[in-house]
Amino acid sequence: MEKTIIKNSIAASAVISITPGYFHNNEADLDLTAFGTLYQETAEAVFMKTKMYCGAIIAPCKTVYRVQWGCPRGGENGVNITANCNPSYAPERSADEYIRLWKDAFLSIVEILMIKLEQLTVTVAFSDGDLVYLKNE
Repeated sequence: MEKTIIKNSIAASAVISITPGYFHNNEADLDLTAFGTLYQETAEAVFMKTKMYCGAIIAPCKTVYRVQWGCPRGGENGVNITANCNPSYAPERSADEYIRLWKDAFLSIVEILMIKLEQLTVTVAFSDGDLVYLKNE
């Protein structure tokens, strides 16, 4: 087993609701496969422009905030997108350059998804840390 430890990489997460606006009752059905397809198509379009691909893990989630602010009782249906930046995919670039370009690509994907899903706000978080990349040869 090959183990590569990448110091000072980043992870990203974004939560995107699937029903536009506020004060709704989760009218949009969450079809995770359809969202995954939308993510793949969007990530591919960004890759064609930037040569940076951001693979991700997607999972259904609930965003919960005050009902008075427009949240349906029990929470708003959405998708949690998580991704890890792995600079070892491009050894010809410095890790810092790769991380910067990857971060920009991830933000571009989220911005496009936000527009396609007619969302007014999306929260994106980046966190620094080590990445351990395991490869079974």
